Amino acid sequence: MTLALNHQQPLSGNKKIFLSIAFLSFVLFAHAQTVNDLHKIEKANISMLLPFQFQQIDPTATLSQKDFDNSNFAIDYYRGFKLGLDSLSKLGYPIQLNLFDSENDSLTIENIVKTEVVQSADIIVGPFYPKELALINPFSKKNNKKIISPISPLSVDVLKNKNMIMFNNTLEEHANQMAAFAVNQLQIKKYIIVRSGLLAESRYSKTFSNAIDTLHKGIVKKEVLVAKAGLKPIEANLSKYEENYILVPSSDQAFVITLFKQLESYKNNYSITLLVHPKWIDFQTIEPALLQKYKVIMSAAFFVDFENSATINFINKFRAEYFTEPQEMAYKGFDQAMFLVPNISSIKNDALQASQTLKYNGLSSKFNLSNSNGLGLRNQAIHILQYCENDLHAIQ
Repeated sequence: MTLALNHQQPLSGNKKIFLSIAFLSFVLFAHAQTVNDLHKIEKANISMLLPFQFQQIDPTATLSQKDFDNSNFAIDYYRGFKLGLDSLSKLGYPIQLNLFDSENDSLTIENIVKTEVVQSADIIVGPFYPKELALINPFSKKNNKKIISPISPLSVDVLKNKNMIMFNNTLEEHANQMAAFAVNQLQIKKYIIVRSGLLAESRYSKTFSNAIDTLHKGIVKKEVLVAKAGLKPIEANLSKYEENYILVPSSDQAFVITLFKQLESYKNNYSITLLVHPKWIDFQTIEPALLQKYKVIMSAAFFVDFENSATINFINKFRAEYFTEPQEMAYKGFDQAMFLVPNISSIKNDALQASQTLKYNGLSSKFNLSNSNGLGLRNQAIHILQYCENDLHAIQ
């Protein structure tokens, strides 16, 4: 493997396009060979735009939390992605990676995409955030460049760009996959929706209900709108003789705490399974015993099995390379690198037809990329998790 630095090129004023730090700007080369005797490997020419914001970091100044988070996210993602590239390079994949600091700045991004390096890239990984993706969207359409959105949940339907590839899941996709699990795995016959009354909850609950109706017409739905009737009417809809499935589309932890108090007040020992909004994974003050008692099931785009041998191997390599612990973005970067490079030919040449999907199960992510009506590729794969044995476990 050969390591070569890219020369810095000037932007307007004194800004630089390429990072001056050596470990953040490199080119990986490897001899093409056949892997598993399947096909000849095609070289992957990747440009990556991440918000390192190194020019804004002054050791004598107080860095804002937002800038600090952006920089940390970018560094962690890059480190994981690089470990993925290193692994693939050893397998014979020829890779060229050109790395840019987007600075989370519109003018910087506009100048970066004008460079010959980006113009000649097979795929562009980044930027991170929706407003930056909207900014780079016209460039992608005009130049027919594949843009990889690493973490933004923005729907490909919004940008209307066949070259956009979204790894993260939209809230609608979470609701759709939860509905599919409820029908196919839980085989529910009826369910209750408990809403606090906030309009934002309807985005999840309506998508879930529509998906249920599409998958199975005979499933009965009851809805309790707490803003009008309070929590007491919930019990009138519960059965003493069968499992009660309750959909809770709220992402408000305070409301959820109140809901649990209501459920705990019932004298009858109802058997209840809660199907909940993915935001619940971030709740910090809910007692694990309650989450287990009510068999809480949620969806998640990110989940790591720390007992998996591949995960342990990754952690050990990350520690040895960077002398720190991998965080969420590092796992995502690794998984996305391991998925993208082997599939580079299909992705950049639009070889994926409407009826086909690209699938991958990684350390933390599941990918099932499908063509979204010619508007780009979106990820339909999601972890389904449940609380049991005082912890979250993947059940699908």
